[in-house]
Amino acid sequence: MAQNYSKDSFDRFGDDLCQELLSYMAFKDRFRCECVSKQWQRVVFEGQLALNIKRELFDDNFSQIVSILTKCSNIRRVYSEYEEPVFKSFELIFLVINLCHHLNDMSFIVSEDNVHWINHFMAKFAKQMQCISFDFDDKAMIDMKHKWLKMCVNLTAIHIPFDELSKSRLGFSPRNDLHYKRLNSLHLTFSKSNDNSIDINLCAFELFARNYGHNIKTIGFTINFLIDDEMVNRLTDGLKRMPALIALDVKFNVFVDYLLPLIGLKCPQLKALTVDTSHLRETFKAINQCFNQQLKRLKINVWDYQQLSVDSLNSLKRLTHLKLFLVETTLTGLFFANCHHKWPQLRYLRANRVLITNQLLNALSRLRHIRHMHLSGRPVPTPRHGIQNVVINCPKIDCRLHSSKGKEVPEIEELFRKLMSGQSDPETSSSDVKSKYFK
Repeated sequence: MAQNYSKDSFDRFGDDLCQELLSYMAFKDRFRCECVSKQWQRVVFEGQLALNIKRELFDDNFSQIVSILTKCSNIRRVYSEYEEPVFKSFELIFLVINLCHHLNDMSFIVSEDNVHWINHFMAKFAKQMQCISFDFDDKAMIDMKHKWLKMCVNLTAIHIPFDELSKSRLGFSPRNDLHYKRLNSLHLTFSKSNDNSIDINLCAFELFARNYGHNIKTIGFTINFLIDDEMVNRLTDGLKRMPALIALDVKFNVFVDYLLPLIGLKCPQLKALTVDTSHLRETFKAINQCFNQQLKRLKINVWDYQQLSVDSLNSLKRLTHLKLFLVETTLTGLFFANCHHKWPQLRYLRANRVLITNQLLNALSRLRHIRHMHLSGRPVPTPRHGIQNVVINCPKIDCRLHSSKGKEVPEIEELFRKLMSGQSDPETSSSDVKSKYFK
């Protein structure tokens, strides 16, 4: 029997709609909404699956963490975005053990002070963990990590140093009795080690590729030293034996210019690529030449200065998602010129350090399938004609133009609001824009 609610009651809205509304709010603001109604209280607490513990919260108001963990009984992931996480604290580990019964993703800094509590944690949660990582204050305790990893038989993602691969259960599990049957993601960190260790771990990687190749969908490499040609060839040959591999994440702290081209040639099934590099031009060239047939999602983080031309990334005809995060280089209209020919299937675009001009927005407005466009940079000046073209040609788009500091520009937001609601801009008209743009 259908229930009748008064017109001023929030209960007439379903949980799904309330959860959708709350998803647009920051965590702190969502918590304030528990006072609205019992329904909202239920949605706020039951729908919170991850918790980012900030350093100031841990130092200044530990009781607030207790309150949050007590109320949010469905927390599955506890993490921190700080370089030195708070997870070396035995107090927090004790809280998590007693309050977070559904946890499946955790990171630790291991020290002599908290080993006892981590053992307690692993005894309770090991079999439900899907992702777990350990950093050690004392490298002599490294064997503890492999003991704990061995207990987590349901892991879906593992992040370990390459020189520890041979010590793990990844390389030498029999093919018919895999230790991690649900594993689909592996991230390896390459740091300088002796030559004998490199050869042993390359053999372990080759065995891993043979045994887990049909399960692994994502591989990540962090390169901290210049690896030689033989190592590159053996690594890429291993990737070639992984037919399920569709996503690659590479961070170059030391650039290896022949790694990406070989991966592109040997792994034509790759659909997603993330690259963190200081060599923008070489990276773009390798992607253009060797990933042009298959790539659908591309994310590039670059921290050097290189001027980008109109031909940059001009052969990725199947690209649907593009994210560009730059430290030194500024993106101008020249890079986005003819983007509707370069990326005819593009649906999602996100970029920073963008010189937001009418020329740039006019070019982007010609992307037929674009649905989400988030740009941050410097509007020069307020690009009214470009914004109108975006609204006219892409009426279903979610478009956000922010300043270089990531803040909304009130004048631009007001203009978007008016145009999306059907009002005309007093300084320009739709007919003027169309005639100027299409003549």
